[in-house]
Amino acid sequence: MHTNLASILHQANLISHAEQQQVVDMAQAEGMSVPSALLSLGIMTSGELVRQLELIFSIAQVDVHQYDYADCCKTLNLRDPILRHKVLPLHATDNTLFVGLSDPTLNDALDEFRFTTGKSVEPLLLDHKQLEAAIRRVYGSDIDGQGTSVNPVSATVT
Repeated sequence: MHTNLASILHQANLISHAEQQQVVDMAQAEGMSVPSALLSLGIMTSGELVRQLELIFSIAQVDVHQYDYADCCKTLNLRDPILRHKVLPLHATDNTLFVGLSDPTLNDALDEFRFTTGKSVEPLLLDHKQLEAAIRRVYGSDIDGQGTSVNPVSATVT
């Protein structure tokens, strides 16, 4: 389980050492992401987290609804890495894949998408709750990657 984000938030004085340890412990024990642990513990809201990450990492925050991500996911057929890393392909051009994420420290995930697609990968920040909801829209209730998806809904920009 990647816990680099908790350390970075502590170094930026956004969470205490005790909160960092709580987040790491919960993420490892529950098999959840650091953003999920931060929200579950009530340490930060999803909005606070994405705003701080935008400042720390200088990565643009976007609204998932600006993209036809469902079609992009269907075209790329990368269900396993999407569910494993909680990284959502938003848009693809001939040479570049734009992916939405809520944890910019997931370099292994970006490398996997780069290797699998043969495209350069540009990360964009998504609000964590928005990211999880978008993944559920595409893959149903199967956000944990187990079993088969249930009632996925096509999501398009209107």
